[in-house]
Order: sequence, then C-alpha cells, then structure tokens
Amino acid sequence: MGLTAEAQRNTVKPPRRQERQDQGGDYSTTETQSTQRKCGEIEEIRIAKYAKMMNLKIIVDGVFSAGKTEFIRAASEQKVVTVDVPINLPKTYIGMDYGVIEGVDDTIIILLGTPSAIRFSFDWPVTKNSLIGYVIMVDSAYPGTFREAKSILEVFRAYCREPYVVVANKQDKEGAWEIDDLRRALNLRKEIPVLPCVTSDKESVKRVLVALLDKVLKVLITGESWYRRGGWGNEID
Repeated sequence: MGLTAEAQRNTVKPPRRQERQDQGGDYSTTETQSTQRKCGEIEEIRIAKYAKMMNLKIIVDGVFSAGKTEFIRAASEQKVVTVDVPINLPKTYIGMDYGVIEGVDDTIIILLGTPSAIRFSFDWPVTKNSLIGYVIMVDSAYPGTFREAKSILEVFRAYCREPYVVVANKQDKEGAWEIDDLRRALNLRKEIPVLPCVTSDKESVKRVLVALLDKVLKVLITGESWYRRGGWGNEID
C-alpha cells in the first residue's frame, strides 16, 4: 500500500549533508546540531531581553519648578495625567505626571514625572520596573537650585544604572547659564550629556529624548553599561 503524501513528507529527509559534500564542503551532522543549538541560544537571549520591553519607562526628575511637567506635556502624544501619590507623612501627597509616546510594534514609552521622587517612600522597585533611562531637569536660569540638582543626580546614581541626560532648561530666560558653565557647576564629566532645552519648544524636547534613546540603544546593542565603561559612578565628586 502506498504512503500518503503527509506520511511521505514526515518520512523523507533531504540529504543536506550529501548536497554540501557534492559542492565540495563538509557539513557534518554534529556541526549542524551545534549551529542549531547556538541559534536557539541566541533566540532565547533575544526573547528574554526584548519580550518584556513593550512598555518602557523614562523618568523625568529635577528640582521644583525646573520644568518637568512642561517637558512631559511637550513630549506626550496623549493627555498628561497627574496622580496624587500618598507618602508616609500625615495627609501628604506628591503629584506624579504620566505621559505616553507611542512607538513602533505596539511599544509604548511612559514618561513618568517624579518630584525628586526617590527621596519619598513609595515603592522604588516598582517605579524602576521597565526603566530604560531618565532625564534630570535643571533650571539653568536659577543657580540657587544647582546644589539640589547635584544632590538629585547623586541619589539617582545610587539607585540606577540606566543611561541618563541632564537638561539645561529655560535657556530662553535671561541669566541662563551656558552649557559648559553648568557642567562645571554640577561637576559632570564630559561623557555625561548636558543638553540645552526650552520646554515650550516641542522640537527642543524631542532632541533631548532622541539623545537619551540613542544612549539607550547603544547600551542595548553592545550589552555594556555606562557603569562598566566608567561613564557612571564617579562622574560627580
């Protein structure tokens, strides 16, 4: 009795090794299995690395009135939502801003505005979940806040190893510090991006986010953190 077409497909195996030998190559079964195994391992790593990255998070922090909310409003593609979060002080709440940027392949970037949030006692591990980077806002026209901005950077450095950028906001204001002067005031290495910004200008905000995402992509592609390269950890003395 003849085999069915499906049975033949399940029985007949293409002579791949013989074909390669006829072409002058040596493609052993062991090599084939080894290659397949390595491809499988690479695929598992890729899935583990990117499968949970459909909802990504960027934290926007800085001193009071540095322009965090305005930054998120300029960048968000949806209406920004402000949520009052209770902290461990009686009848005390902090406002957190939520904005959204829609990426490709259903990827969503959440912009989370936190008022020096790490200092407060809400659940930092939850906040840090899916974090890919953060933005530190500095009021470049108000040098009286530089010391606090430096302190915020130190706190983030202790909790995070993700890429970040420092934003010199309010560059359109009278008395705004030049980028190089602000870098020296904050004692930042040249490897740390300090970017001029005017939050009322959406293109200015977009340039900041593009610069941050460029850093994030480089870390993902190379698999190497800023911390190991020396770009992290000791940039603030």
